[in-house]
Amino acid sequence: ETYAFTVDAATTAARRVLDGDYEGFHTPASAFTPEFVLGLDGVEGFRDE
Repeated sequence: ETYAFTVDAATTAARRVLDGDYEGFHTPASAFTPEFVLGLDGVEGFRDE
């Protein structure tokens, strides 16, 4: 569900920021790596290596 995903992404990012897992101003991908979204509930993906 779109709304559940948005809440999960926002709260996960906020938790990581509060834990000090960032430096300066970033987008979620640049702060937590592009794989950040793959750790969220309901997200599936692959790595093109």
